[in-house]
Amino acid sequence: MTGNVRRPGPPWSVDLLADLHAGALTAQEENELRERIADDAEAQEILAALDATLSDLGALSNLPVPRMPEDIAARLDDVIAAEQRSRVAQVGAPGIPQQTAVAPALPGAGYPAQRQLPAFAAPVAPRTAAHPPSNVVDLAARRRKRLGWGAGLLTAAAAVVGVAVVVVPQPGAGDNVVGQPSAAPTSTSPGVPEVEGGNFGPVFGEVLAAKDYGQLESPEKLEQCLAGGGVTSTPVGFAPVKLDGRDAVMSILPGGKPGSWRVIVLDPKTCGPTNPAGVLADEVINR
Repeated sequence: MTGNVRRPGPPWSVDLLADLHAGALTAQEENELRERIADDAEAQEILAALDATLSDLGALSNLPVPRMPEDIAARLDDVIAAEQRSRVAQVGAPGIPQQTAVAPALPGAGYPAQRQLPAFAAPVAPRTAAHPPSNVVDLAARRRKRLGWGAGLLTAAAAVVGVAVVVVPQPGAGDNVVGQPSAAPTSTSPGVPEVEGGNFGPVFGEVLAAKDYGQLESPEKLEQCLAGGGVTSTPVGFAPVKLDGRDAVMSILPGGKPGSWRVIVLDPKTCGPTNPAGVLADEVINR
């Protein structure tokens, strides 16, 4: 991490304390280390600084996302348009059936002599991209939907890689019939973490690193639901979970002292600024 040696005793290395703070140690190592640094003022100061850093980083999610400069947006649009034209040119129009040569019938083959008619090969489907095709993107709509630097760059990269038009002759149809572009595959979201019996440890790291409102859908709704439980500070991480089989949103906030975290689980269907019952769990855990 920082290059410091992970010293097993005081003065404690920043690397070792950072691993403890991040939950990178085994349960046995964590318990032993916490006992040894409980009365170490310098170690507690480092853990408090790490808590403050996480809290500051979590607050950045509430800042407005800057718009992409117009000149960069225009350049990305040009790249996307050029890629679309290249894809269309590679696909081309439906092929015309090609005549193929037929070998003359051999004498004595057991068939009456007759005039050989030319055979026609089946239309050959044009070559398509190796990856799943998707619909052509409206450049004007793309620009309207661009939310910021990160979103714009990711969208442009996805479009450059994945935009393709598929033109496939349909069996039994006329030569002028063009197949419709196939729909892009729908990605399947990973399973929601499950919490049973108030054991938040297994999902703690995943939720701490997430910024997923789930059924709450917006930062305003999350803030209102936390206010219903008397919470006014900003969570460091939050994500949907299953609490004993029930749909919920778990949020993690600093616990008020080094190494402690406050876990608040909300019912997205009932929580609100005037409904404390919408808070399904409110616990302080040590990590």
